[in-house]
Amino acid sequence: MAEKSTSLSKQAFAETGKQLSKIINAYSSHPQTIVWYNDGTVVEYDIAEVLGDESIPGKENAVKIDIGNTVISIDELTFSGCSELTSVVLPESIISIDEFAFEETGLKSVVIPDSVTSLGGGVFGYCSALTYAKIGSGVTTIGHSTFESCSELTSIELPNTITNIESFAFTTCEKLVSITIPNSVTNIENGAFYSCSNLTSITIPNNVEYIASQIFQACVNLIDVKIPNSVTKIFESAFFGCFALTSITIPESVTSIGPNTFRLCSSLSSVVVEGKTKAEVQLMANFRWGTEEGTIVCTDGTL
Repeated sequence: MAEKSTSLSKQAFAETGKQLSKIINAYSSHPQTIVWYNDGTVVEYDIAEVLGDESIPGKENAVKIDIGNTVISIDELTFSGCSELTSVVLPESIISIDEFAFEETGLKSVVIPDSVTSLGGGVFGYCSALTYAKIGSGVTTIGHSTFESCSELTSIELPNTITNIESFAFTTCEKLVSITIPNSVTNIENGAFYSCSNLTSITIPNNVEYIASQIFQACVNLIDVKIPNSVTKIFESAFFGCFALTSITIPESVTSIGPNTFRLCSSLSSVVVEGKTKAEVQLMANFRWGTEEGTIVCTDGTL
């Protein structure tokens, strides 16, 4: 592995950083991987195809990395725990980023290029400084725990190529107030938005067929949920502990609602069940679904 190192004073490091930043546009356009270290050193590495755990010496002291366009894959756990790493530039050559590759880093924002087709689970988990993320159009699945416990995440851009959001993908993203889920999404798995405590509204895409268990559990500020007619099942504890939720409409297409779906929804005063009589609702399994004092509104009256 060839490398070229230059030691700089803090002032020179800042100036060099500014100059190099002018060269770097949205993505890398050069073969070398450039690493800025916390001691002011800037090193260029020639890395062929796979960037792995041993590719960058002293990576735990890296503060910024601009990955060269020879790299097509980033291995699992490559930068996991590199808490000083605040910035990474990913080239259009990248095809896959494996599980936990950037877990527990200090990244503040990230842009995934359109070339990436595989984004592993937990890849940005516990990045507590991450505020913004944009996913490229090559990605179809947001893997399990991809943004788990990104407590400062306020903005996420998802492309209309996404079809699947896996379990706990955004769990405990405490600063996330809203998210636009593309209509291309057909599957959202259990706990995907668990404990997103500042999430206030959500629109479920028209192609989703079920609402998974615990999907919005402990979203304590959630007040507006739109469920499409494509949904046929709502699984257990889907809205458990949504304290701020005051009303919700269940479309006629829903034939099954799991236990404790609305348990501890202390402000819930009205559940409107479209297209079903009182008798039909009472025959549904787990009738009342954890509602306590709320009214269930049917086509022929209330329960």
